[in-house]
Amino acid sequence: MAIDPRFYRLARRVSAGELAGVLEAGLRGRADAVIADFSQPQHSDETMLTYVGDAAQLDGAGPAGIVITTAELAELAEQMTAAAAVLSVDNPRLAFARAVGLCLADDALPDSHALPGDAPQIDQSAVIAPSAVIGARAVIGARSVVGANCVIGGGVQIGDECSIGDNCTLSHCELDDGCSLQAGVVLGAPGFGFEITGHAPVMIPHIGILRLGRNVCVGANSAIDRGSLGDTVIGDFVMIDNLVHIAHNCEIGDHCVIAGQVGIAGSTVLEAGVMIGGQAGIGDHLTIGKGAVILARSGVTKDVPAGAKMVGFPASEAGQYWRDQAAMRQVLRQRNAAGKKSHPKA
Repeated sequence: MAIDPRFYRLARRVSAGELAGVLEAGLRGRADAVIADFSQPQHSDETMLTYVGDAAQLDGAGPAGIVITTAELAELAEQMTAAAAVLSVDNPRLAFARAVGLCLADDALPDSHALPGDAPQIDQSAVIAPSAVIGARAVIGARSVVGANCVIGGGVQIGDECSIGDNCTLSHCELDDGCSLQAGVVLGAPGFGFEITGHAPVMIPHIGILRLGRNVCVGANSAIDRGSLGDTVIGDFVMIDNLVHIAHNCEIGDHCVIAGQVGIAGSTVLEAGVMIGGQAGIGDHLTIGKGAVILARSGVTKDVPAGAKMVGFPASEAGQYWRDQAAMRQVLRQRNAAGKKSHPKA
């Protein structure tokens, strides 16, 4: 991952030495190494700042660039990676959040820096409601329609023949051709990522974006968050019903269908063709296999294999679930019958 210049820019150049001073961190390696970008550990290079909070992230070559980690992992990090500098702190994720705030500017915000040439690019065939607000550098494609009271943030890219319903808010996102949003949709808002401290929960900056594929349909009042590190990705021809929430860094495969009031927690992957019934909940960091079906009001807490049909909470394979339910009803009937025999009516 690299920060997307349509939405973010480095506000100032910060060296590893300066950052270590701000974070009160131990420093090994080059104090003059300068942060030029941000990344997940597995995608980092010599110019990027990243953080490692788990030894599992140090498999193989590990991260490069400027690495924020714990004192315990710092020894391992220096041995296993090509890191230019290693900063050791008590809480790497919280320290990374502070570093992002120090280095990065969000150009999609209304009060962000804008140049005279940063006007939005709107195709002459597009139809924009007079009350819509279009941010700097936004791109709106041919024959697209933007409804009343919409807010299209700076840098947002909307493809050809898209329909943006009334009162939608779009930021930090790109939409491919043919997408349709019903009224009140929110795309690209920061996700619900936070770190618990001794004083209060601290929100973690989300510096990824949201990418929608071709012909994605999103129902009224649904919300899809942008990524924290890395992007949230919605594939082609995905159908999303009303009042659905998809959290940061999720990946939704092509041709998935998601019914109303479904919630999908962060970093979960839905492979192609998954179908989810209404009011189901999907836990974080899970993989739902290709063509799987999650029945309504199920609660998924573990990975689901391809083609499976799941039901209940915690969700289990539907055939086994119904057999268990039938067996339970049979036991209850037998118990009730035995109770009536032992206590006959007078």
